[in-house]
Amino acid sequence: MTVNTPALCFRSKKILAPMVRVGTLPMRLLALDFGADIVYCEELIDIKMVQCKRVVNEVLETVDFVAPNERVVFRTCVRERDCVVFQMGSADAERALAVAKLVENDVAGIDINMGCPKEYSTKGGMGAALLSDPDKIECILSTLVKGICKPVTCKIRILPSLEDTISLVKRIEKTGVAAIAVHGRKKEERPQHPVHCEVIKAISEAVSIPVIANGGSHDFIKEYTDIEAFQQAAGASSVMIARAAMWNPSIFRREGLCPLKEVMQEYIKYSCCEGAEIRLPGTAGVKENLWVQLDPPLIPAANASPGKGRKEGSLAQSGADWQRGRSSLCVCLKAETQPACQWSHWKQAVRYDNHYTNTKYCLCQMLREQLETTEGKKLHAAQSTQEICEVFEMGGFYEETTAILEAKKASLKAKTQDEDEQMEDTDVIKMAVRFDKREYPPQITPKMYLLEWCRKAKHPQPVYETVQRPLDKLFCSVVTVAEQKYRSTLWMENKIQSSWQLELSEQLIRRIWDKSKKLAEQAAAIVCLRTLGLPEGKLNEGENHLINKRKRENQEFLNNKEHEDDLLVEASHKRAHFTEGASDSSSSEVPR
Repeated sequence: MTVNTPALCFRSKKILAPMVRVGTLPMRLLALDFGADIVYCEELIDIKMVQCKRVVNEVLETVDFVAPNERVVFRTCVRERDCVVFQMGSADAERALAVAKLVENDVAGIDINMGCPKEYSTKGGMGAALLSDPDKIECILSTLVKGICKPVTCKIRILPSLEDTISLVKRIEKTGVAAIAVHGRKKEERPQHPVHCEVIKAISEAVSIPVIANGGSHDFIKEYTDIEAFQQAAGASSVMIARAAMWNPSIFRREGLCPLKEVMQEYIKYSCCEGAEIRLPGTAGVKENLWVQLDPPLIPAANASPGKGRKEGSLAQSGADWQRGRSSLCVCLKAETQPACQWSHWKQAVRYDNHYTNTKYCLCQMLREQLETTEGKKLHAAQSTQEICEVFEMGGFYEETTAILEAKKASLKAKTQDEDEQMEDTDVIKMAVRFDKREYPPQITPKMYLLEWCRKAKHPQPVYETVQRPLDKLFCSVVTVAEQKYRSTLWMENKIQSSWQLELSEQLIRRIWDKSKKLAEQAAAIVCLRTLGLPEGKLNEGENHLINKRKRENQEFLNNKEHEDDLLVEASHKRAHFTEGASDSSSSEVPR
């Protein structure tokens, strides 16, 4: 048996439990802020995850696992990489392993959900449904333990009998998992039912691996000191907290709970933003690396040099040098002399782009009985992140972080475009064209003309290579015909002085990244056709031989169809005549 050597320790830990719709990145980061040692993401289904593509989001500085429909299924970041456990819903060992390998370099561990009693988890044989299939449990866990390098855990509920529960956890232990999380209720029991601490304690005594107690929010955990009381009552190595953390994530705070409004405001900040580096124009001769703790995030004025003249570790006060400045700005500064027109490196809060419906849901869970207050009703009515921010008097914060996000996007876009230009292929014939289907007859395209010409010239059919730029999801295509490459591009070589011409040149010196893959390929085909002096099928080109060919093909099809119909009619008449004759002959043979 291969046993992983876990980098993540599961003893004496306070852990954020996996919670559907709650355990997204903002909540996980907030729990870590307040003192959680380990955070579990919400249960994510293997079938959805296995279709995802890993994408590095340079704007948010996150790693996103994106579904084919462009929806972000799982988002994580460097800050939580050493303490986030990815929980998966699975009933198939090989599929579970495929997902684990997809995410293992971005998480600290993998967990299999074997305790969720809800239909969305159990209907596919996942969650609590696995408890009745120990063989499948053993297969899934053993496959993961042997197949990845990160620690593997599972989260279960207790079985109807203590004997069966102990038998199951011993079998789980033999697979080599690093820990077992136990929700101390049976699958048919709900939060209002008492948690069975004595069963968790019996499990802890029966196995040698860490046992994580879960299910104490209703009966035990109301503040930080209650966490240890629940751990002792359950005899567990660690405690996993769900509902108490959902109601107020500062339950992990050793000093005690924070006021709920402050907690909600901090959650909103994480829903909208997190640390990311942005380059902004700095003062000539000075390059500064700034790590800033912002409340709320601030934007330096264009001519400001906030750290100039200050010693490392000094406290920067808000003032005229800052736009929308506030106090409590802690700056750790490292300054060095650089040539003129260098950039300042600025650690700012940039949006995490958490969908407003998820943010709203989590905030409503925190408000609970306060939902009927004026603030609660405004939150319930909010239809955007901006409106949520305004409910909590954070409109300025939203504007600031949005501006920072746009600055980050613009900076990265310019960088990407510069890299594109540096990587220009000199063997590619380029031309500034765009495909407009309004200029072509219905069902006639440049690609069709190019294919037709290649067939007549006895060339191999055109080969299109289309790529998508990650930053803005736009496409660019290169077509190869007779060993020559062609693509659509816009380029301006002459110097342009006026501001409006400068703006125009920025558009002209970059590739056209069409919003549609098909449009990008059509544009590449146009470049090839125009270079070769061939017609491309436009309406203004006069007689269109492809249209005539289509008409002939359609007419032949109609003629053939009419001929087939005539044959069918004739055959049906013959069958009718034969049936009628057979009927007459058979009637004449009937004896009188």
